Amino acid sequence: MKVKLLLRELGRTPEGLTVWGGVYAFYETHGLPLSDLLFQLWQNGGLPDWPMLVADMAAAGRPFPRCIEAVCSAVGDACYPMEMRDAIIARLQSMPDPKNGGSDGGAPV
Repeated sequence: MKVKLLLRELGRTPEGLTVWGGVYAFYETHGLPLSDLLFQLWQNGGLPDWPMLVADMAAAGRPFPRCIEAVCSAVGDACYPMEMRDAIIARLQSMPDPKNGGSDGGAPV
C-alpha cells in the first residue's frame, strides 16, 4: 500500500524553521484541532505556509474572512510565545481578500 504524505516541506524561514505545506489537508484528513497541529509543527521546528493554509481553507468552501478568523483563533490557542503569536495574527489579518481583488489595503504576505 502506497502512503501519500500530506505535509510537504516547502523551505525555511530566516530563523531556520521549516515551512510546511499541506497543513489544511492534514488537518481535514486527521481531524486534529488546528491549534494542536500548529503547536506540534512549532515544537518540531516548523510552521505552516500561512498564505497556503488560508488559501486551502478558502478553496474548500469557507468564506475568506472566516478562514482568517479560524486560523487566528487556532494561532491564539497554539501556545506560541506572545510576540510570535501577535506577529502571526497581525500578518494573517493583513492578508487581502482575493474576492476584493486584494484591494483591502492589506500588506502582501
